[in-house]
This record gives sequence, C-alpha cells and structure tokens, in this order.
Amino acid sequence: MKTRIYLDGYSYDLRTRNSDWSYVEKKMPRVADWEPEVEFVRQRSRTVMLRANLKAVRATIGRRIGMPVSPLTAETDLLDPEELARAQCDVVFSHRGLTLNSGDIPVVWMNAILDPRMNAHFFRTSPAGFEEEVAIKGPLFRKAAAVQVCSDAEAERHRQTFPDIADRFHAVPLFGPHLVSAQESILEKHVKARPVNMLFVGNQAERKGLPEALEAYRSLPDAIRRSTSFTIVSHFDKSRLAVPDDEQITVHRGLGQAGVIDLMRRSHILVNVAHHESYGMIFLEAMSQGMLCLGPDWEVQREILAYGSAGVNVPCDAASISTAMLRAIEDEDWRLALAARGFRRFNERFAPSVVAHQYSELFRLIAARR
Repeated sequence: MKTRIYLDGYSYDLRTRNSDWSYVEKKMPRVADWEPEVEFVRQRSRTVMLRANLKAVRATIGRRIGMPVSPLTAETDLLDPEELARAQCDVVFSHRGLTLNSGDIPVVWMNAILDPRMNAHFFRTSPAGFEEEVAIKGPLFRKAAAVQVCSDAEAERHRQTFPDIADRFHAVPLFGPHLVSAQESILEKHVKARPVNMLFVGNQAERKGLPEALEAYRSLPDAIRRSTSFTIVSHFDKSRLAVPDDEQITVHRGLGQAGVIDLMRRSHILVNVAHHESYGMIFLEAMSQGMLCLGPDWEVQREILAYGSAGVNVPCDAASISTAMLRAIEDEDWRLALAARGFRRFNERFAPSVVAHQYSELFRLIAARR
C-alpha cells in the first residue's frame, strides 16, 4: 500500500526563483521516481494560492521601501480543509510556515534554527538572538509530528536544544533529482591539469563570498595565476560588485543548470566560501563532477565535506581563501585525493536514490504513528 503525501506547496506568480517554493513544487514529487511506494498530491487550492501570493507581494513591497527584515521569523500557514480531506493522504509535508489545521494528519515540517555561529557572523546577532529564535520556533516544533533538518549535526544540536522533543528531529539531506554522477574516470582531469580551472557559482554574489574569492585570486603570485582560470556564474543579485578586467577571469550571467554542470565537468576547484549558507546544493553538484570544493566553515558545510576529508572548509576571508587556493592549485595529489573522496561521498550519501529512500522511510515512519 502506498504512502500518500500532501505537498503543502503552491503556484507563485512572483519570486519564481524562491528555493523553498521550487523544492516542494518541482523536486519533492520526483522522490516517487526512485520510491514508487510513495505517492504525492500537490496542493492546488485557489484560496491558499491567493493567500501565498498576497504574502509575497507584501514582502516584495516591503523590501523595495526598505522595511527591516528580521532573521528571527517563524510563521504558520493554513491548508484548505476540503481539499485536504479529498486528497486522503497519510502525511502533510511543508517547507513554508507550519500548517496548524491538518486535523489528525501528521505534518513533517522542513525547518531549522540555522547555525548560531553563522547567523551571528552574518546578521551580527548576539546570543540573545539565538535564544529569541528558540523561543519563537520551539512551540511550532512541538506541534509538528516531525521536523526535517538537513544534516546530522543540525539534528543533534536541535535535540540538545529541545530535549523534551528530541525524537521529532530527523536528518535528511536536500534532495536533488537533477544530480547525475559522472563516471569515476572524471577524476583523471586532475592529473597534470593545465590550466587549473576554478569556478564560482552564486546569484547573490556578495553573500556567497565572491568579493573575498576575487581578492584571494588576484593576490596569487602572477606565475601561479597564469596557469589557472577563474569562471564566475552569477546574476549578481542586488550587487554592484565590479569584476576586475583580467584575462584569466570569465563571467557568465544567467547560465542554466545544464550549462553549470557542463562547466563543472571541465573545472577542478569550486570556490564558494559563503558568509551565510543554509545548505549548499552547489557542493553536491560539484562533488558529483569530481571537483574539489572550497566551502565555508559552517555547521552544515563541514558535514557535507566530511569535516575536511572530502573538501576544504575555509573561513570567509581573502587570506584564508588564497592559502587554500594556492595549495589546491599546486598540490595535485592532495587535490585529487580530496576530489575523489568527495566524489565517493556524493554517491554514497547524497545521490538522488539514496536521499529519496531516506524520505520514503521518514514518511512511512510518521504515517505509521498516525
């Protein structure tokens, strides 16, 4: 008998690049491609759609007129009871505000209090800011049947923070149905590579650390830099960053997903040392194509890169990035070893079939509790 999942998603007339929206609308239904015992029903209530779009309009106007936005937010949302009853589902999955009117149908809520150290760095919040977020989200965590976080480290931190509901927190990595691993022979590109191709990918260029990456790259000795290339893929959202005029640097604006993957097949080092990164699908994409990842030294990215054994976690400053770049360029054996471990780690832990099975198991577990 199939486990039926009601996806608390909706159609957006605005903000079509919203990652939370696209995750539920476009990615989650494809779990069934690998796990046929799971069946998804998408929310299509006109009332819910209107409410969601009005909220998006208010947020867009607020940003344009300069209304302050606090990182300490937790929201609740409502489902359409009649549509939910017709769907006859076993579980509700939500990646927006927690749904509070699902009746006896358990809700799996995808949400988390992000790495407090990272939030303090990016938002300049004090320890009191973390305590406030705990106070806001804690009551909602207690109302959910399960809370999905994206890493074991996050799950353990939440269990310690909320010991009375420790069993509610489940670690399932982000699901990337588009991820297709290259053949292991892709790793041969690191042998006697010239030039050594580095790659940055990120639309929010400043948050993703492009200014620091460029400063680090430009600080490399000329003789080293001439044996490399640095490719940037970005829309430069809300950024006035000026990219230096340098024959080693290439910029692509608006390159699609397939184009990015093609670049990754031909590149050796991913440089995405973000100031704030809730997860980082870009690292999984790069690992699947045999790249060495230079990523930020935050909680989730440390786990993705196996605490330094399948990639390099670097502080968000130009000097540290430059040091990591230099070693990755010059030490071929080290670069190849880390890239190979990252490639294997992707296939063992983050491949679509692996993550789809984890989702299927979570849904079956929560449905059985009903």
